[in-house]
Amino acid sequence: MVRQDEHGCLTVIGRCKDVILTNGYNVHPGEIEEVLCAHPAVAQAAVIAHDDPVRGEVPHTVAVLRSGTSASPEELLGHCRTRLARFKLPRHLTLLPVMPLTATGKVDRHALHADTAPRPAAPASSQSAVPSPATGRARPHEEAASS
Repeated sequence: MVRQDEHGCLTVIGRCKDVILTNGYNVHPGEIEEVLCAHPAVAQAAVIAHDDPVRGEVPHTVAVLRSGTSASPEELLGHCRTRLARFKLPRHLTLLPVMPLTATGKVDRHALHADTAPRPAAPASSQSAVPSPATGRARPHEEAASS
């Protein structure tokens, strides 16, 4: 993936295999990472895809904060909400003390998948149900981070 600026220069912004397909929309992780890194508390950010039974895949963001700063995942997701289209919003955000890197200094996305793997769902009896706007039938409650 490349982006062309007003001077005609091309900048590589990501790889096709990194594109996240969510609800039929293409989401480029680099766009989300760029927005998150614009937050003054964020030193590094990476976006990976997690499987989702409804959307196919959803963006999961991992961030490392700058030394001496603090920010909550909710604050960082709010920052993204004001700058990204709704379908591009990360559904989850995990803060890590350090970003896992490969021997060549690149973000180790395989390690991120292992560190941020979705937890098994709670038993149905303990999940709250929210009626679907389309059908009126109950559906499992979605995390607050996804709204």
